[in-house]
Amino acid sequence: MFGCTNVLRVAGLLALRENATPGQEAIEAALEGAAGFRWLDRETGWFALGDSSGCSAAGRVRKMMAVAHDHLGTDEIAAALASDDMWMYRETQSLGLATPPVHVLRELFRGWPWLRVVQKGRFAPAEGFDATGVLSDGEQLGVKVITDHDGVACRFELKEALMGQLNVSDVLVSVMLGSSPIFERVEHGLYRLIGRRVGDGAVNAARGRVRERNSHLLPVMEGARPNEFGARVTEAAMRNEQYHVPMRFKKRLFGQRQVVRDADGNVLGEARVGQAGALAGLNRLFPQVKPGDLYRVEVLDEGLRVRLCTEATLPAVEADPQVSEQD
Repeated sequence: MFGCTNVLRVAGLLALRENATPGQEAIEAALEGAAGFRWLDRETGWFALGDSSGCSAAGRVRKMMAVAHDHLGTDEIAAALASDDMWMYRETQSLGLATPPVHVLRELFRGWPWLRVVQKGRFAPAEGFDATGVLSDGEQLGVKVITDHDGVACRFELKEALMGQLNVSDVLVSVMLGSSPIFERVEHGLYRLIGRRVGDGAVNAARGRVRERNSHLLPVMEGARPNEFGARVTEAAMRNEQYHVPMRFKKRLFGQRQVVRDADGNVLGEARVGQAGALAGLNRLFPQVKPGDLYRVEVLDEGLRVRLCTEATLPAVEADPQVSEQD
């Protein structure tokens, strides 16, 4: 899994699976006599056996090295590996998986021929490192989107590119951003690449794009009540059926299913608001909806009352310049 393990884990597995307790000295003697054995930290019992450069963790480090322009420190690599700890359970179901500490990882990396040591604890790809096929199609497209935006891209920009060009779902976009070691979340909704510098002002520029987008997604409606918000129907929303719910309704709606009624109070069905505030399910309840229409959503104690305003009957609606990503 990590290309290394420790004597204590070996002893534990022998006891549990083989009912054998040879003792520490006997285990170490047997290991040291094996071809390719290498101590990583003898005091705590960590060792590598054979070629570890093709282990599961090495595959993730290869992705990082394929992206990084600068050398990476062991701390950075370890943090990227730990950012999606579930990959360990997806890759192996072995009993008592041992996760190496940072200083052991540093010694492990020194034995991988496709890495070179820049300085103590920092690594870069060795001469001849081949990045072909290391990144998935989604990761390659994500790298392009972030690079095109001077090093920092918004989640909606990554989502639109991935959904539009690779025809993947919003869920798969979230999985990729959360599990791939090459993406670093700068803050909510903003991503950069590991080991790459970002342009001056790139973060503020990305924040501005989020505010601009949200100002279009959250129109100010004539005669709107305090418990009401608008959701503009776009081409993208027709595909993914997701609409932004303002943060002021977080405690009331986020992470819950809601009964949806029409303007006359008739129950149409259910919609769900995700933990991130994405309202899904309205389009199937209003099959006549088209891009350019507007949902007027009223939040009630018993659920949501939704009115669909078609583009032809919409009154003048202006975007509120004060709306931000926190609204």
